[in-house]
Amino acid sequence: MQETFVGRLRGACAVLPGSHVLVAVSGGADSTALLCFFCEIRETYPISVSCAHVEHGIRGAASEEDMRFVKALCEFLVENGRRPMFWGDIICGFPEMIKELPKETICLNWGYAKYQREDETRWLSDAGAVQYSCPGACGWNQFVYLIENSYENIRRMCSYAAKYHSIGVLNTDWGDFLHVNHPELGIVGMIYGAAFSWNGKIPAFEEINRQISRLEFGDEKEQFVGIAASAAGESAFAWETAIRFKELGEVPEFTEDHKAYIAEHLGEMEDVDGKNRRLSEISRKLYGCIVHMEAGKAKLVKPYLVAVDAIRLFNELGKVVTSRNYGLSYYAAFPGCSSETEPSAATIAFLTDEVEEEQIPVVFRLELSNGKVAEAIAEVTGTETAMLHSCHTLTREEMERGETYLSLMRQNLVQLDKALNG
Repeated sequence: MQETFVGRLRGACAVLPGSHVLVAVSGGADSTALLCFFCEIRETYPISVSCAHVEHGIRGAASEEDMRFVKALCEFLVENGRRPMFWGDIICGFPEMIKELPKETICLNWGYAKYQREDETRWLSDAGAVQYSCPGACGWNQFVYLIENSYENIRRMCSYAAKYHSIGVLNTDWGDFLHVNHPELGIVGMIYGAAFSWNGKIPAFEEINRQISRLEFGDEKEQFVGIAASAAGESAFAWETAIRFKELGEVPEFTEDHKAYIAEHLGEMEDVDGKNRRLSEISRKLYGCIVHMEAGKAKLVKPYLVAVDAIRLFNELGKVVTSRNYGLSYYAAFPGCSSETEPSAATIAFLTDEVEEEQIPVVFRLELSNGKVAEAIAEVTGTETAMLHSCHTLTREEMERGETYLSLMRQNLVQLDKALNG
C-alpha cells in the first residue's frame, strides 16, 4: 500500500521530493488517516508535513469536537518528538486561537505581495505565536520569475522577522495551476532569502543583482541578473491567463467574476509585437553574457533562454485569442480532453470541418492519450499528428530517461516550430 501511494506521488508529480505537504484535517477518519500516512512515509520519501484545521463554527458542538481532536493530535505529535507547523493566513484573523494550540506549534506566517505589510507578523507576535517568516521567490505562473517583486517581498518579510523575533525564515517557491517551477530559475530569489535573513544592511536591488551575477553566474560584467529581471515585464499572456481562458470552455458554471478576470487580463495585450521584439533583444543579451562567464557557468543561461522563448510563444498565443475579440469559440472533442470519453460522430465531423476550413497542418494530442480522435481527423483531412506534452504527468520511461520540465518544453517548441513552419 505504502509503495503504491509513493509511486503515485512520484509518477503523477503531485508531490515532488522535497515538497512541503499541508494536510487539511477535519477530524474525520479519512483526513486523519491521510495525515498519519504522510507522516509515516517521510522515512522513505523526503517531504515535510504540516497539519491545518479551521474552526468554522457552523456545526456547533460537532465542530468544536473536531477542533479538540486536531488539538489533541498536535499534542500527540509533540509527545512523539514531532513539532506541528501550520500556515498562518487563517489564524491571523483570529490570533486569540494561538492560545488553544500546543506551545511547540509553529505558525508559518506567509505573505507574497511585492509590498507586503507587517500587520500579520505583528498580530501573531502580540498573540504569543512562535512563527517563521515565509516570503516567496515570486515564480508562480511565471516563466521568468518576478525578480524585482521577489526582492521587495523577501526584503520586507525578513525585516519583519527580525523586528518581531521570528525564529526563522522559510523562503518559499510555489507553482500554481499545474505550473512547475524550474528550480534553477528560483536561484536568485533563494539567494535573496539567504542574504537578507537577519541582515540589518540589505544591499540595493541593482547592487545585489550585480553581486549575484558575478558570484553565482560567473558573469564578470555583472549584468546577467539585471537582464533576466527585465524579461518578466514583457509577458502579455501569462500561464494563469491561458489556464483561465481554457476553463471558459470546460466549466459550465463559470461565474461573471471569472469572465471579468479574463476580460481584464486579455485587455493587457497591447503592444505584443513590441514586447516580443524586446524579448528577442533580451535573448540576444543573455547569449552575450555567455562570453563573459566563467567556464562551466554557461549552462545556467539555458533555462532563462527557454523561459524567454516560452514568454514569446504565449504572447503569440494571446494574439490569436484576442484577435477573435475575446468571444473566441472553443471547441473540444470531450470535456477535459479525457481519452476515456468517446466523442460523438457529429463532434468529430465538426472538428474535421474546422481543420479543413482553417487549413490546420497538424492535429496535436496530449501525452498518455490514445490519440484516436486526432488520428481519425488527420486521416480524413490529410494532416499530420503530433504530441504536445502538458509537463504534468510523466511515464516511467520518461523518468528513467531523466526528462525534466525544460527538456519537455524544448520538445514542445520543436513540435510547434515544425507545425507552424514546416
